Amino acid sequence: MSQKEVKELILLIKFAYYKACELSYLSWPFGNLSILLFDDIIEWLLTIIYKRTNFDCENVMSYGCICELAETIKQNNEQLAKNLRCRYGPCVRDIRSIRNKLKHKVKMVSDKDIEFVRKSALELLKGLIKEFFGLEWRELSLVSLVPNDTLRDDLQKTEQLINDKEYKKALQMLAEVFQKFLLDINQKFTQSKLRSPLGGPSIGSLKSKVKQVQNLDIRDICNSIIEKIEYWDSFFMGLSVSRNPRDFVRFWSLTPWAKVGLVQTEKGSEITIASSKPLYEPKEHEVWYCFNFLVDLILDWYSQQLG
Repeated sequence: MSQKEVKELILLIKFAYYKACELSYLSWPFGNLSILLFDDIIEWLLTIIYKRTNFDCENVMSYGCICELAETIKQNNEQLAKNLRCRYGPCVRDIRSIRNKLKHKVKMVSDKDIEFVRKSALELLKGLIKEFFGLEWRELSLVSLVPNDTLRDDLQKTEQLINDKEYKKALQMLAEVFQKFLLDINQKFTQSKLRSPLGGPSIGSLKSKVKQVQNLDIRDICNSIIEKIEYWDSFFMGLSVSRNPRDFVRFWSLTPWAKVGLVQTEKGSEITIASSKPLYEPKEHEVWYCFNFLVDLILDWYSQQLG
């Protein structure tokens, strides 16, 4: 298994962790089911570690197995061996204990248990990934897989804003990235001479027609109507390219709307995109939901086009 393959697997593990986090904030039974996913994610990472260290173990998640791994690497890395026995091993054991209560004893776990597993899994993943693979959690991003250079760069900036806890700015940028994504979709339909998912005249052609109206009052009324059409055009386009409309509606409700404009420069007409500020105080998990949804949507769309 090459380093590149390992990194791609770890990227998927990070993505799966955020999916589990989304589940953990939902009401019963989804919050409880997130425990099973957190446990699976840790098992996936331990399996990769065992394969990379040529260590065989049937019960990947057992504390005894982790202690055996610690013994095999003790000579080369005594500190890591100690961390496995005293830090990571007990953490895995505690998470597995909560998971067993849910899976085998069929007992609902409390919100406190869910919060404990969510936080413990994050610290465990961060520590193991850094110590075994030399990769920082913050440096791992599925955004690197986005083929569109502009979208990828903007998403990387957005991810940095989230890590810096600039949640409102991050939501604004996500709204703008979403509009750029829709523009790219429309451009590809135009280039291929295929019909766009939504019929009717383009927003650009409507705006061009309105500019020809001489009466300023009528022009203002027309522009306000076009703005509403543009808003719902973006909404229905998002619905049409999303696998799960309910997920998109949540994304749409959490992010502000970004307006697409056209300005004249020395080089000609240029498209501008600007979003308003969110009217509420976003929570971290809400912003991560929007970020992960958009990354997932973009990757899914381009994979269909390339595949």
